[in-house]
Amino acid sequence: MAKVLVLNIDNRVVTPALDLIRKLSNPRSTSMPHITIRYIDKLSESNLELYENAKPTYIDLMAPGSFGALYHEDDGSRKTVFIKCSSDELEMLAHKPHYPDSVFHITLYDGTSADYARKLLKTLNKYSWNIRADLSANSEITEISLSNSKKKSYQKPIDYIEDTKNLFLRITGQNLNPDLVESLSDQEKIDIIDMVCICIQNETKGYRKALEHIESAVAMNHAEPSLEDPASWSKFHSEENNKTGLYLTPPELATEITKKVIEIARDRKLEIHFGDPAIGTGVFFSILQHLLAEDEIKSAIGIELNKIRAKNTQERWRHKGLQVFPGDYLHIDNLPHRSLIIANPPYVRYQHIDSKYSKELREKAIFESGMNISGQSGLYIYFILASHAWMQENAISAWLIPSDFMSSNYGSSLREYLSSRVDLEFLHIYSDESPKFENAQVSPCVLIFTNRSPNIHGAVKVSYGGSLEDPSTKKLLKIEDLRSMKKWTFGSIFENQPLLKGPFLGELFSVTRGIATGANDFFLMEEKDLIQYKIPRELTKPVIPKVRYIKSDTIDSLPDGTPDVEPRLFLFDTSIAEKELRERFPELNDFLDLADQRGIKERSLVKSRRVWTQQERRQPAPFLVTYMGRGSEGVAPIRFIRNCSKAVATNNYLLLYPKPRLAELLDKDPTRYDSLFELLKNVETNILKLYWRKYGGGLKKIEPKDLMNAQLSECPPWLEEVVEFKLDI
Repeated sequence: MAKVLVLNIDNRVVTPALDLIRKLSNPRSTSMPHITIRYIDKLSESNLELYENAKPTYIDLMAPGSFGALYHEDDGSRKTVFIKCSSDELEMLAHKPHYPDSVFHITLYDGTSADYARKLLKTLNKYSWNIRADLSANSEITEISLSNSKKKSYQKPIDYIEDTKNLFLRITGQNLNPDLVESLSDQEKIDIIDMVCICIQNETKGYRKALEHIESAVAMNHAEPSLEDPASWSKFHSEENNKTGLYLTPPELATEITKKVIEIARDRKLEIHFGDPAIGTGVFFSILQHLLAEDEIKSAIGIELNKIRAKNTQERWRHKGLQVFPGDYLHIDNLPHRSLIIANPPYVRYQHIDSKYSKELREKAIFESGMNISGQSGLYIYFILASHAWMQENAISAWLIPSDFMSSNYGSSLREYLSSRVDLEFLHIYSDESPKFENAQVSPCVLIFTNRSPNIHGAVKVSYGGSLEDPSTKKLLKIEDLRSMKKWTFGSIFENQPLLKGPFLGELFSVTRGIATGANDFFLMEEKDLIQYKIPRELTKPVIPKVRYIKSDTIDSLPDGTPDVEPRLFLFDTSIAEKELRERFPELNDFLDLADQRGIKERSLVKSRRVWTQQERRQPAPFLVTYMGRGSEGVAPIRFIRNCSKAVATNNYLLLYPKPRLAELLDKDPTRYDSLFELLKNVETNILKLYWRKYGGGLKKIEPKDLMNAQLSECPPWLEEVVEFKLDI
């Protein structure tokens, strides 16, 4: 259930004053003046000890601000007026991943009237803020369920706290009640609010602190949601995040990483010169300065590509000594060397990196590292490699990154760097069963290494699940063993290697992907669609449906060769050019016209074919592999399937074709298909986990080359001839 964590403001002067402004501006509001600290949806509540133990003692009221377009009348959009707030005690706890550039604030108006919002903001800006409001000892962070908050806000009767009623009586001489508030004009409300501001100014003189001056108004482009609009908290543009790779580090995750690094640094008596090449909102620095005495951080530098975010982070932490430089870290040189780097770099996949920029990064990384860098490297790999030059000798570096580099081809350069160029000390992989990010399906890991030559006889502390400090599984792995692994799959690190006596699948099979149609929604159809569009059966082939429809590990065949599976699907596939097709089969015109109407022929893969209706050549394969899945109780994430039909398969599957000598042996004795399939199912259960790659959300995936490296547990006598003579290799 989605929820938010909020801090209700409890101060004898500020609380009733802000409450009165809020109740005048939004008469139906039932919430008290509060600051929203965190949004929670997917993450486990067991991660939230930081919040349970938090006891904030003050909040700084910095300046009025606004969300939304206050000069667009009657456009129906939300306009919000607020007081921007600040607190070093709370900053390290802030986490609103769908609103990465949010600021702490107390909402005073949230509605659609631009005229009222402008008048309120103008009134608030007449006065000097920068007020430090001490909080009562009872102040604590509380939880509000979003699923019920909207319902409650309309059902709960409007009531006012005594201090708010007393303030209203003192200013107006009238008793505060809902009917009176509803009867007031906007101007009358603004006049009362003006007097409330005077009261705030007069009554806070005695305990006002000297705070750093900031601008008198804060304008934000995007409105944050309110407790009266629960659904708005889940709004998230995944496409934008795919391009920027911005996934804010949850405070509890940043805390456990920072604590571990501090422990190592103190043990080595390291003078701390902190660096973060992707500083973002400054979560690692906020926790570092919270855990260390002020004089322990000798200097701190952060780099941030987004200029506005860089400015906000600099403003927020300047008083603690953080310098934030706006710019592209991967093209900034001559930065002062760092003794401590902690970072969560952008998770941008190569598909979302501009091709020219990607080429420049790759050439620069190859030149500086001398390693072969894959063109498919994600941005985070370039960040780690580029940071080698930023580290002083014996510097400690900690990185929160996706774990997919461990088992991917493009991760080979990073694996080489970690095992040969630096002293890798910790590698912790988080479990998919406990998500670490609200807005990303990613399997993260933490790397901690020191900038010194690796000890060839040393070992890496490798762990999985739980936390960095208290993992579910851990082991010491010799660096020479890690270096000898072609890929760092989960199975090769943590599983006991079974004794395998059989051949590799690559010795027995050719492995290829199924047919990529480029438009399954057009080319794949059920029997009723063939009838509707008058499509001759001779222009189609039976095709195996998605794996969720395959209830058994064997696909039986009907007499006509189609698979005995529902739904029965057919693939439209012909090499006849469209003009001839229309002439020979005029009944197809409506179907072919549909391709034009839906833009099918303009899709990239379809457009690239000589004849757009002609599919890739694939024969029915006797064995299929569902190369990607999450699995469930009793069902492996990656399955072998015996195909006894004459159906082809799409690229939802990998296809296993017996090599010629094996095919000859199988055809001589068809019962051997069943014997071989039993061996393949043993691979599925006990061996594939050594080769598959793990992705966010528990997804497992195996590539054709990795599948070919999997090995049968044994070799029956009839297979020995194929293996011994390797006639087909």
